[in-house]
Amino acid sequence: MLKDATMEDKTVIITTLNEAWAALNSFVDLFLESFRIGDHTHQLLNHLVITALDEKAFSRCLALHSHCYALVIQRERSRTGNEGFISFVSDLPLLGFGMP
Repeated sequence: MLKDATMEDKTVIITTLNEAWAALNSFVDLFLESFRIGDHTHQLLNHLVITALDEKAFSRCLALHSHCYALVIQRERSRTGNEGFISFVSDLPLLGFGMP
């Protein structure tokens, strides 16, 4: 999924989504709309990966966007959401993605 979202220079835009922000007409709707209506920003949606921190956020992401990562399913059960996300981000260089 990350390879599908990368730009030619291996840039990927990553954001997180939780249940509260995934509610109908909430943050995620405004966030995605800003890419759609911004000047020359619509194509950036192709490079956006939404990291869902819980199952409801993942379901909502799948309904709205093509690049969704279910951190809640992928992380070790002993980790909290923050620890799981930090692990995910720290693994990106191992996958060939640099951090700014």
